[in-house]
Amino acid sequence: MLLQIAPDMFRNDQYGCKTIREIHDEIIQTTKFKSKYPWVKEIRSKVKPLVLNSDQKQKEELFFQVIRELKFSGNNKPENRQIV
Repeated sequence: MLLQIAPDMFRNDQYGCKTIREIHDEIIQTTKFKSKYPWVKEIRSKVKPLVLNSDQKQKEELFFQVIRELKFSGNNKPENRQIV
């Protein structure tokens, strides 16, 4: 989404903008981005992944786990939801 809203944050090296590895890999490897979003082609080389140390990687995994749990609980019927 940030790519679409503010692509200059990736084009301009002064911003030093990076993204998480999953987003970087999706942009680089997915053919959808080549055909559906032709404007991505001009900034693909500028999209750099974050390099996380082991502590940061653990925090990132915890963050994604919380998102998955929230998403799952939002898909359940109200009477079946659990408070986590």
